Amino acid sequence: MTRLFLQLFAPVFILTSIFLFNISYVLDPLFSSFLENQGREAFKPIVLMLDDFLENEGNHKGEDRKDKLRKLQEQFLFGLELLDICNVHLPLDAKQNLEKGQFVPDPAHEDILYHLSADAKNVWKLDLEQSSRETDIEYLRRVVAGPLAIITDNLLAKPEEEWQEVLKTVGRKYELPLSLVTLKKIDIKSEDLKRLKKQGTIIFYENYLDRIYTLIPESDYVLKIGPLKQPLVLKFADQVFLGALGFLMGFMVWLFLRPVWRDLRKLQHASQLVGEGQLQTRIKYSSHSTVKNILKAFNGMASHIQQLIASHKELTRAVSHELRTPVSRLRFSIEMLQKTDDASARKRYLESMNTDIDELDDMLGELLSYARMDVDRKAIEYAPVELRKWLKEQILRHKQNCGDKNVGMSLDAEVPSNPVNCMDPRLMARALGNLIQNGCRYARHTVHIHLGCNDGEFQLRVEDDGAGIAAESFDIIFDPFTRLDPSRDRGTGGYGLGLAIVKQIVEAHGGRVKVGRSRLGGRNF
Repeated sequence: MTRLFLQLFAPVFILTSIFLFNISYVLDPLFSSFLENQGREAFKPIVLMLDDFLENEGNHKGEDRKDKLRKLQEQFLFGLELLDICNVHLPLDAKQNLEKGQFVPDPAHEDILYHLSADAKNVWKLDLEQSSRETDIEYLRRVVAGPLAIITDNLLAKPEEEWQEVLKTVGRKYELPLSLVTLKKIDIKSEDLKRLKKQGTIIFYENYLDRIYTLIPESDYVLKIGPLKQPLVLKFADQVFLGALGFLMGFMVWLFLRPVWRDLRKLQHASQLVGEGQLQTRIKYSSHSTVKNILKAFNGMASHIQQLIASHKELTRAVSHELRTPVSRLRFSIEMLQKTDDASARKRYLESMNTDIDELDDMLGELLSYARMDVDRKAIEYAPVELRKWLKEQILRHKQNCGDKNVGMSLDAEVPSNPVNCMDPRLMARALGNLIQNGCRYARHTVHIHLGCNDGEFQLRVEDDGAGIAAESFDIIFDPFTRLDPSRDRGTGGYGLGLAIVKQIVEAHGGRVKVGRSRLGGRNF
């Protein structure tokens, strides 16, 4: 779970961080620059008013122009100058933008803007610096004071019944949403109305300039400017940002889930095939797959199921064959027992029946041991073992069953004398016992057991000097019910399960078992 979480969280976190970094250090400056340009363009109506005021009032004599400019400077509450274009020193690209009718910031002070006047001979210089002690509302009230005075003067210069027409003309000319409302019908709250009566002008501002209300002197009317258009990029900036962030995170989750979903579909399909009996089905997956452990576990499960079913089929076939012989002998002994009245013959048949029953009992015990190991190969209980002592105990235990056969042992010097936690001593004793019994059964004179240690692995070798095994039988000797003696006589012993159980025990320990030719001339397990 932790690994899956980290695999999903890490790329989402990294890309989100990159996204936010780009927003902060790449897009934010671009966005701010765009807003600055938008803000500068908002002063265009002011410049148009200034041009009209100079051109339309009185004649164009120099003295009158200076007087009108002085009047404007008194009405406008920010720095305002009209400069000869030759006295404006700007970089070449800034001058080109100026000639195109754009606002150009002063290279040394961004709050100072230049704009070409209507006569193209002069330049308006606007000093729009905001004091550190001013709030945004106070600053805006100072900036709009001049334009409001010009509009109000235009109204007061006409009769009241012409005010609506005057506003339409002014609004159309300067592209401003102007309207007149009475104090009784004004669309603001009562507390805002009190502020309006007290201050004369109120401004509604939330991230951008929305509406302006100003009282018309000596009248019951209020001049309303707005609602002003908010730039779309500003209006939907938050939504665009959240949408882009959500899209990015969704895209990353999709990229993460797509291969997971693909692998889970493979798992679903493979499960259906296995359920339909196609036990050879396996899932191919990438080593980088997020759910590779699940797919690997499925493949292991499918292999185990296939192996179990194949083993059980073979076991069923072999069991039916192995049981048939003692059962047939039992049936024969029962029939003969029913037909004879001779006491010695009846005793002989009863003894034969007991022998067959003992054989069946032994066979069932071996079958149960094999089936138990085949079903649960993980039932390994590791325990610390002194290997040297353990090996001597096993040889002494089985030596008495080997008759006159010589059973010897040897140890590598590297075999530790201290306890080692490398095996289940009970199961490994069973495996070694089977090999010793097998060696004693086929050896002529000698059985030798050797325990070695190489690169941290232990090797147990059981050899005899018997007839050995043909090389072509090396691969099948560990299969259940495999007996290489063609006579299958009970005198040869065993049911062909001993070596199969050895293989199960060794593989359950994560080891390997193989057979070859011994240096003594017989088998080498």
